Amino acid sequence: STLVFYIQLLEIEREGIAIGSEPTLARVYETANNNYEAQKWRNAVNAYEFGINLFREFENKTVECVRQCNKNASIYGIVEIDIALLKSSIPGYGNIQNLLPDLQKSKCLQSCRSHSFTNKQLDVSYTILDNFFSKHFYLSLQWAYNKIGNQYNAAVYNQMYYNMYPDVNMSRQNKQYYEREYGTDYKSVRNKALNYMTHYYFQTGIEAYHSSQWDVCIEDINLALHQYKEDLERCRDFCSAFPISKASAVVSQYTGIHLAQIEGLEMQCKSECLYKIEMVEGEKIKNLLGILLGYIHVCYYQKGQIEEGYRAAITWRAMDFSDANAESAVNFYHKQTNIVPTKYEPMEEYVKIKERHEIEARLLTFYLTESFPKKQGVRGEYASDMGNLKKTSQGKIRDEL
Repeated sequence: STLVFYIQLLEIEREGIAIGSEPTLARVYETANNNYEAQKWRNAVNAYEFGINLFREFENKTVECVRQCNKNASIYGIVEIDIALLKSSIPGYGNIQNLLPDLQKSKCLQSCRSHSFTNKQLDVSYTILDNFFSKHFYLSLQWAYNKIGNQYNAAVYNQMYYNMYPDVNMSRQNKQYYEREYGTDYKSVRNKALNYMTHYYFQTGIEAYHSSQWDVCIEDINLALHQYKEDLERCRDFCSAFPISKASAVVSQYTGIHLAQIEGLEMQCKSECLYKIEMVEGEKIKNLLGILLGYIHVCYYQKGQIEEGYRAAITWRAMDFSDANAESAVNFYHKQTNIVPTKYEPMEEYVKIKERHEIEARLLTFYLTESFPKKQGVRGEYASDMGNLKKTSQGKIRDEL
């Protein structure tokens, strides 16, 4: 991916797009938007795509560093601060020693990432990170792709945006337009636009369930469960880098930012991780973990793997005790099999995810303040405004105006 990144940089420089010798997310994003406003569509596409790859590099390295620093925060040295000065500059913190773990992680994270990025590249605002993290500009990118005659990529980026924000009218109408254009071939757009591998295995597992392919069902839903945990933890690890950087700013600049706001930004970001993973092709799947367990227990039972099925069923119930279907599934095992209930407990790894989310959801209400960064508005164009568009065999389009 690093090689692709530098090849793209050379291509952008050859196109004459001015982003400087030290590209930053902020500069690339500004360049993309400027080219979009100037209707330089190919330059806009190249700059947006370059920014997406730069963000991906930044995200990958950040997650790697966060996980490394979680294991050993002092690997790059011990943080040193002037406690007296810090205490006098930031009133209301009480015991300032409580800040030290976050400051130590901040030092570790900055040192780790500095091996891959310059200080200028690391100096990125929450707003810019959120624009890439939340895909706010994807409707602009779909329109730019349309204007250079690549309808397939336009459809993919619109679908990616729709997957997360199905209530946005522009994206929904664009999706309907592309579905009419592609017909049954639109399935390839949907598959390419999946934001998480969790969703892919979820869909293939459910398909196997409905076609009574019990082995495939067990394999794919287990992959979905594993990928769910990985996708969620990766998203949460990236979120945890935001407040760490903010904590560093408190120490270096003595700005008086409240620690509650720093922690609130992290919790707000992490709460969105669960929301994003449970948005499957624009549909909010509440308690996706529970639904996966609800399917796989049947597949286990059909294969005669009673103990595995029962554990899946009681874990499903533990995810939502108000779910009557889960309760019925557990009772079925009690009545129809020789299972001994006292021998089994719900799978702790999944129950902990549910409990952590519930605790953080309650805490988040205490952290939300008007000072948090506001979300970006929708920007882009309606695909149907392209006029009379005709697809080529490569899935591209040309304008017949």
